[in-house]
Amino acid sequence: MTLEREVFGLLAENAELMTKGGANPSELTEVEQYQYERGVGTYFSLIYSAFMQHERELVEDEVWDAYLNALARQMQAPGFAEAWLRIGVGYPKSFQELIKQRFPKARETKVIT
Repeated sequence: MTLEREVFGLLAENAELMTKGGANPSELTEVEQYQYERGVGTYFSLIYSAFMQHERELVEDEVWDAYLNALARQMQAPGFAEAWLRIGVGYPKSFQELIKQRFPKARETKVIT
């Protein structure tokens, strides 16, 4: 999948920022926070694309489960879950609901302002 390759390439190029933002989001500068949220948003765009394909039965359940398992690993990072709370509103309600159901603890995360 080309989109997947591009997303993971982008995240790998920004590994230091993504690691720092995931572990300690309060340590990011304002510019780094913006860049980090763009990285998280890019990852969620990939997940949303797979979600839509799964909804249209273009992606098998097993493949969709693999995407959700990968997302679960990411959602364990405090900064990743916090970033979702800020950017999630930009996604359709059906996708927001899926994330809320699958990752209920993410709703409890405190948003950094």
